[in-house]
Amino acid sequence: MADTDEDKPEEKPKIRRPKRAMPQVFSVVRNQDESGVSGTGEVAAGVIMSSGKVLLEWFSATPSLNQYDSFDAFLAVHVDPHPENDTEVHWLYGGPEDGDDDVE
Repeated sequence: MADTDEDKPEEKPKIRRPKRAMPQVFSVVRNQDESGVSGTGEVAAGVIMSSGKVLLEWFSATPSLNQYDSFDAFLAVHVDPHPENDTEVHWLYGGPEDGDDDVE
């Protein structure tokens, strides 16, 4: 006799393990603002979630919340292309994983 769906044991969903145990919290500090958009000083706060995705909230006249697939993606958009802004990342909770470079 053929098995039916009712006869098969229910499969448990696989648990996706986080890349990081806990969220990591940081602030973004700009010492210069060449575009005149974000200002200087503490301009944003971010969280690296356990999945590695980054949520970033900008503190400006038009605040926004952005999501990036990784910390590297955030850096590639807002830090690396703008060396004139002299941007620093300050770790408020957690920090780079062992072997990662600190960003300043």
